[in-house]
Amino acid sequence: MRYGALTFDLDGTLVATAAEIAVAVNRTLAGSGLPTQSEADIARHVGAGLHATLDGVLTDLSAELPRAPLYARLDVHYAVVAGRSARPYRGAAEMLAALRSEGVRLACVTNKAHRFAQQVLDGTGLAPLLDYVIGGDSLPYKKPDARVLTHALHVLGATPARAAHVGDSLTDTAAARNAGVAAWAVPWGYRGNHTLAELNAERVFDAFDDLTTFVQAANAAA
Repeated sequence: MRYGALTFDLDGTLVATAAEIAVAVNRTLAGSGLPTQSEADIARHVGAGLHATLDGVLTDLSAELPRAPLYARLDVHYAVVAGRSARPYRGAAEMLAALRSEGVRLACVTNKAHRFAQQVLDGTGLAPLLDYVIGGDSLPYKKPDARVLTHALHVLGATPARAAHVGDSLTDTAAARNAGVAAWAVPWGYRGNHTLAELNAERVFDAFDDLTTFVQAANAAA
């Protein structure tokens, strides 16, 4: 089978962003008189969008505070740090470049707000390697809703039967299955309390080189 398009999650899949997210969350907590949290504790809640990450941390702290002003402060803090300390996972740029050079259409599909996703992609140098970016506020719905990936594939000119979505979390594999595309995973990233096996991915790639080799071989044989 030939793969015409691949979509990728951002946080924990293409890019390690937990450190800068933790900075923004902790500045928001400190500004409200709440104790700061470890990067690991904050990373457990990464995946559904920045505000949802804060919601998870506040739940851990049993903090009942009005959300709107906290979200506004969090957005201000994250705008300062987004894309500053984030780093692509090893081989991410090389993989995207290699697949794109062979005509595979590529998109980033994240639940992070589009403006922040773009900041991260610009800051890490990955933006020019992607054909399209969908943020959590780009559409009226987010992953794992099937319509997010369906929309991305429509823009990329690909069909679900010739596509795969790559992610690090249950949200990603659920989104892939809901949209009828292959559900692929990486073993790093932010899975919350779920094990890799619980993601029930069709394929797990231990390195981006392996993903590149697999797609190239499949497309050459098609």
